[in-house]
Amino acid sequence: ATGGTEIVKIYACLELSNVDVLDSNGISVVSASRPDRQAFEIGFDRSSPKAKTLVVSSTEAWSEDGVCL
Repeated sequence: ATGGTEIVKIYACLELSNVDVLDSNGISVVSASRPDRQAFEIGFDRSSPKAKTLVVSSTEAWSEDGVCL
């Protein structure tokens, strides 16, 4: 993060039911037990010390309850 600290954190729920990852043979490598939704904690920081624009500075899978309802 620019300046060392994130200035905004959000919790987002991503819908993954239509997302697939294929190997070089075109075969899905996604586990059948993968949840359709995945929660993430996303951090944002300024794009430069004096900027008014935010950029993503971190993303982490979030395993706590309450995000994807």
